[in-house]
Amino acid sequence: MADGIWATGDYRARITAVAITDGRCFHCAGALLDFDEDGPSSPAALPLNVDHAVPRAAGGRDRVTNYVAACESCNKSRQDTPLSPEAARRAAGLWADLDIRQVTVHSRQVDEYLGQAVLRCASCALHLWHVEGSPAHLSCVESVLRDVEPELRSMFPDRGRTWAGVFGVRSREVLVRTVESALWASPAERQAVLVQLPRVLCRNLQRIDDVLTNARDYRDLRDDAAERCPDVFSGLLALAPTTATRRALARVTADAREAALDYQAFTGVRWRAIFRLFLSRNWPTHLLYDHRNRVIALTARQRRHMLSELERIGTVAELFSYFEPPADSPGQQVADVGGGE
Repeated sequence: MADGIWATGDYRARITAVAITDGRCFHCAGALLDFDEDGPSSPAALPLNVDHAVPRAAGGRDRVTNYVAACESCNKSRQDTPLSPEAARRAAGLWADLDIRQVTVHSRQVDEYLGQAVLRCASCALHLWHVEGSPAHLSCVESVLRDVEPELRSMFPDRGRTWAGVFGVRSREVLVRTVESALWASPAERQAVLVQLPRVLCRNLQRIDDVLTNARDYRDLRDDAAERCPDVFSGLLALAPTTATRRALARVTADAREAALDYQAFTGVRWRAIFRLFLSRNWPTHLLYDHRNRVIALTARQRRHMLSELERIGTVAELFSYFEPPADSPGQQVADVGGGE
């Protein structure tokens, strides 16, 4: 891992520290990330502090290899207390194992309004979620697949990360049963089967018998009506270094969570990200209710496209024009954004 020399408030230090500790506090394991709609339901993220493993008072330096992510409470409680020998060894192991190139930070890295980094996270049958590519994630995958024979393991897409996350210790069993099923009849379609099966079963392992018995090829998996399992999703990390701004962002996140739940109960559409955007910019959320039928008609892909367009809007007047274009102008119709699937 590159040994960056960044102050603790630098966004690169914050992203790297969170990647080192898998999005959790090094001391108490509390979650430091919020999640979009596809992610797990969890309490609001704890405020992040970048903690010096060796305190500055004891000669510790502002270097990535002296940083761990900590929640604000643990960091304040610890003050300048040295890490225990066991914790110091654990931190050293995390620094040695991190390859920051395996951690994906989305291109929407620093949101102009929310000051957030968007980290790619992976589902985990054992730990609920991981920051994809973090030391804990790679260690978890390896522990789950350790006893899988090399010939079988070579069949997994993405080195088995998705299968390990969805099926856990049953990954080998499900793979063997898949190989023995009708789904394995066409070599050209096997990769599609291996990619789709975890999403279709969605950890509902009671469906294995039904799916493997009745599905004839990857098209049957594609057309399966069951809810898809989000094997990857976005983890949101506040980058603001000041306590006041972090608290403001936490309020926006909490208010957006509550508003999104009300909207879901009213429309059936789960869309927390749109409320986070509206509340962070003090936009009138009644527009989403006024145009709920249009929003309901959108696919998930079209909603993502709509969100990206709204993020480029700068004023409330432009927002109203987006939702309610003048009658004499072709304008932007909400129901048409994003095109078809």
